[in-house]
Amino acid sequence: VNDITPIFTQLPPGNRIQVANDAQLNDKLGKVTATDGDGTAPGNQVRYQLVGEQSSDKAEMYFRVEADTGDIVLQGDLTNELYDEYRLSVRAYDQGEPSLEVVATIVILVQQVVTVPPNSGVGFASLEHDISVMENTPQEAVLNTLTLEKKPQRNR
Repeated sequence: VNDITPIFTQLPPGNRIQVANDAQLNDKLGKVTATDGDGTAPGNQVRYQLVGEQSSDKAEMYFRVEADTGDIVLQGDLTNELYDEYRLSVRAYDQGEPSLEVVATIVILVQQVVTVPPNSGVGFASLEHDISVMENTPQEAVLNTLTLEKKPQRNR
C-alpha cells in the first residue's frame, strides 16, 4: 500500500538560490532531495518536476528540475532578462498507486553582473597609490577612492 507521502530532506538554504545573470547554460544551481517511507518499490521511488502553473512567469523558460536527481538547472540565457527573482514550485512525487506528492517553493535570485566589452580601455585613472593609515583609524574607514577612466555609460 502506498500510504506515506514523500518528504523533502534537502532544500537550498532558506529555500533560496543566487545565480549570476551570466551563468552558463546547463549549470547546476542547486538541488532538492526527497525520500519516501514506503517499504517497497514503486511506492518509495521519488521523482521531481517543476510545476509551471504554480511557478513564476517565464520560470520554465529559464530553469528545469531533473526528474531523477532533483538538480535545479539553468536552461535559458539570463543576461538580458529583466526579472531579478523567480519562484519555482518543485514537486516530489512517488511512483505508487495512487501517487503521493509534496511541493516546495524555491526562490531564484538573479544577480546582475556588469560586463565590460573587450578592448574598451576601461582602467584605473592612476596605477600608483600611497596610503597612510593612522594607528587609531576606525575599522571600515574609507582610506582611498580609486577612479576609473573610460567608464562605459548605461543605455537609457
